[in-house]
Amino acid sequence: MEAPSSRPESSPHVPPASQDGAAPLVPRGERKRELLRHYKDNPPDAGVYAIRCTASGHAGVQVHASMNVAGAINRARFQLRMRSHTDKRLQQQWQQHGEAAFSFEVLDVLKRREDATEAERRDDLAALLALWREELGVDAA
Repeated sequence: MEAPSSRPESSPHVPPASQDGAAPLVPRGERKRELLRHYKDNPPDAGVYAIRCTASGHAGVQVHASMNVAGAINRARFQLRMRSHTDKRLQQQWQQHGEAAFSFEVLDVLKRREDATEAERRDDLAALLALWREELGVDAA
């Protein structure tokens, strides 16, 4: 007589759990399509952000815009950490004062309009950037 199994029979309609029991295994192609669909349905936020060096006061503020504001902040922080930022003055401040003296802040996010074209979104973002630079008294970088 065989000992009863402690594992329940799996249903043919339910994908098996991964070895660690966390989530069902999904075929690679299906997961890729799912991620692509999610990306297209949820585009990144476009917006305006500031990089501030608190050690140098007002002169240490830069205001930029990006169609992917979170990605732009991540890229700037990474470049500064790797000592490869294209703005040499900013890079020098980072080296002199250290990461703790810097803040990265999203100032504004562009509202999504379903009827807007890519060119219109870029124009709206440029106008938003100009407004924030005027508000903060910052020249274009």
